[in-house]
Amino acid sequence: MDEHFMDMLDSLRMGVGQPLIVNSGYRCPKHDLEIGGEGNHTQGRAVDLECLTSGLRYAIIKIAVELKFKRIGIARNFLHLDLCLDKPERVVWLY
Repeated sequence: MDEHFMDMLDSLRMGVGQPLIVNSGYRCPKHDLEIGGEGNHTQGRAVDLECLTSGLRYAIIKIAVELKFKRIGIARNFLHLDLCLDKPERVVWLY
């Protein structure tokens, strides 16, 4: 995992004030391809965080934007955050 990205995640955890459960962090290219990923996780600058309540979702998104995470994906039970350099920045999408 990218050291700067990990520092940002730690700042996010401190801002949220509770542990963050990582569903998916770094993926090797083979596994990423097998599950239909787009390569975000293979760069060591992407994470999927478990998010089961709307309050936690709001807190994570608010602080992630303040910390300058560039890309946010919103799913029913997780949030994707990344700093991928080869993808459009300042985007939010739904799964």
